Amino acid sequence: MKKLLKRLLKAVNKGYTFLYRNTVMRLIIRIKSQGTVSINEFKVNMNFSYRTESYYPAILQENRRWAKKIVARHTVPDERGLPTTPKGPTRYRPVILAQYGLMNYNLYLKFGDEAYKDSLLAVCDYLCEAITPEGTWPHPYDYRSSAVNATLRAPWCSSMVQGEAISCLVRGYHLTQNPLYLDTAEKALKPFTRPVEEGGVLRMLGEGLPMYEKYPTDPPSCILNGFLFSLIGLYDLGQTAHSGAQQAKELFEAGMHTLTRILPLYDDDLCSLYDLGYLFAAPIPKHKNPYYHWIHVNLLLAVHSIQPNPLFWHFINKWK
Repeated sequence: MKKLLKRLLKAVNKGYTFLYRNTVMRLIIRIKSQGTVSINEFKVNMNFSYRTESYYPAILQENRRWAKKIVARHTVPDERGLPTTPKGPTRYRPVILAQYGLMNYNLYLKFGDEAYKDSLLAVCDYLCEAITPEGTWPHPYDYRSSAVNATLRAPWCSSMVQGEAISCLVRGYHLTQNPLYLDTAEKALKPFTRPVEEGGVLRMLGEGLPMYEKYPTDPPSCILNGFLFSLIGLYDLGQTAHSGAQQAKELFEAGMHTLTRILPLYDDDLCSLYDLGYLFAAPIPKHKNPYYHWIHVNLLLAVHSIQPNPLFWHFINKWK
């Protein structure tokens, strides 16, 4: 009787989890996507296998009608067609540009339209022009992080932007063989070796445990999606024959080691956690954000296909 009851409770819990994720969480994503430049991919493909020249994960891959609609709703193209945010704190926002480039690469792979390729290359050219001597695409405005209730003072850089920009540049190089793109990607490695206290994105969580911070706040926030995006960028550069490839590989491997140690800390059953602020900035509660849950799953699928790990597969299946 006890075994039967246990199985029944397990089935009920599984059904509730499925219902919550596929109704409540999907509804939240749909509502939030209307108010942001949301070009993320929320569909989960369990057979996804990542390669540097393949589709980029967690970014729109085929819905070009939605892509056109959302970009037009929230941005204004400049003379090169680059998306700008004239009503925002700065005209060119690095994260929007990087993701816009990656989205256009995905759409180019899907549809073969040269206009998408041109849009990616326009982003790559901008990234080469805008990178600072410190190897960053800085945010020239203050930002309040709700993860740990801390304010980042301008200028600050983000591991997610660095990683996504590197992935853009590597793809641009594959399409054009322009060496400037990889030279710029190598420069973008600098913040990964510089502590957050010195303007970089490197946070040591312990000996041999580097975290690359999306928001280099004090106290640490350790935001999962930003960390995963940065790892993919490091992997991409590491797969080239460029002089910066070896350093990128080492940074990637070190980050993957950290991921295997901290991934369970993001587990909270119904919805994966956005950050680890609850550990570093108590009594801040655990921050569950349904908008990022499927992004986490898609990014984990990518890193698992790069470097298979039973731990990654466990959470992919638990969270999908």
